Amino acid sequence: MPKELTNGTVPSQSPGHRCEFKAYHETIQDGIPKSEHVLEPFAEYHNHSEDSTYALVIKRTFKDGSKKTSLTVNSPHILKAFRDVIRSYDPVVSDFTSSLSLEAPFTMLVHYWDELDEYRKALCDTDGRKHLDLLFEFMDRELSSDRSRALKMIQKGQVSFQDAWVIYRPGDILYQEFMGEPWLLVCKKAVYEQHHEDGPYLEIHAVYTDDNGTTVGEATQTKRLLQRLIFPQGSAVPITGLAIYPRKFAPAGDSLERRLKARGEKFLALKDRSTVRYDGLAEYLKPPPFEFYDPSDCKFRGVWLPYTETGRVILDRKTFGEEQRMSHIKVKVAEPKPWLCPPYTIGYAPSQKRWVRLQIQNIHDAGWAPNSWDTLVLPEKEKRFLRSLVTSHQYSDNPRDQSQQKGKGLVILLHGTPGSGKTLTAEVAAEASKKALFATSIGELNQAST
Repeated sequence: MPKELTNGTVPSQSPGHRCEFKAYHETIQDGIPKSEHVLEPFAEYHNHSEDSTYALVIKRTFKDGSKKTSLTVNSPHILKAFRDVIRSYDPVVSDFTSSLSLEAPFTMLVHYWDELDEYRKALCDTDGRKHLDLLFEFMDRELSSDRSRALKMIQKGQVSFQDAWVIYRPGDILYQEFMGEPWLLVCKKAVYEQHHEDGPYLEIHAVYTDDNGTTVGEATQTKRLLQRLIFPQGSAVPITGLAIYPRKFAPAGDSLERRLKARGEKFLALKDRSTVRYDGLAEYLKPPPFEFYDPSDCKFRGVWLPYTETGRVILDRKTFGEEQRMSHIKVKVAEPKPWLCPPYTIGYAPSQKRWVRLQIQNIHDAGWAPNSWDTLVLPEKEKRFLRSLVTSHQYSDNPRDQSQQKGKGLVILLHGTPGSGKTLTAEVAAEASKKALFATSIGELNQAST
């Protein structure tokens, strides 16, 4: 049985050293809260100045037929266990050096149940063990039944909407796929939210290693698991059928991290404004119409549609971030983790004249042909003049400054009958200068100017 509060002893004045519960029941009627101090902390149905001396303070609030439970941890022994076992927990803003409050469903206690239990059993029969026994008494009474129900489903490889948060422990590695390619991220937190149209959903916050063209650091990603789409009628679904789930459930073997590390190193070695050869599946960005406006999702930039790209593309993450204002890097890191890099990068496809997402595995060296000028059949004088114009021209590093660009362009007008080599001359000039060839027409220029 739990200890009673009135046992005739003098409470210790040190914060949290009194190894007992103190509990309150608060009932809200007509908007007016009424708080009652209860002697039995686990009953079904304030001298606040002394609360800090109790190891744990429980408060239950009853409103409109629902119950909300909170737990204040004052015990220095329990806080030390949190520091030693948990260290940090993103949803709880605390370094575990002073009293903190936790609220139902007490995700931190559920996520670190086994680790805290092992820590408790390793302690000798000391005050620390007694305080942790007190914490587990609360956990057994309040959390054990819901935790057992969730674990039974998880052991079968399934999870329900209400228990889905259990598999998303902050700090754990998550697995998802992009165009069939694996991608690992680090979980930060999982929270339940409500949308006026989509209904309830579980929002997964994760971080990964990214490069926006100027900075390498941690970028954020958010995934929504809608109840009505993914969990029909609230029934359990396979964990591996979710859009993102813990790495330990992924079918990939132990070699996955090694393969992703090599892919990430290639990702970090890619340079912006470089031309590469690409062959494989990609996605292009289709922006919304100019007059498009959706007040519920005003950050909508368009949709990514799949297609097959074959040819040369230009890598340019920095310019894409400037145009789309979608740089998500929050923290710059000195030693990036390659195995957390995304399986794609951003580039521009001259063939599509669109921004594209390119799979890292399909990016290869441009393979420029040597001695390209030798393939051009022209009188030597004209060829030398043309070559000198192309090779001596340099474009500014700041192409957005129009005032600096005036008069700095290179325009060559080629004329002649069909088959005389006008297009070939442009192709040779691009190949020899190791730059991608961007072809356009008068019709497209007129359309752009309007």
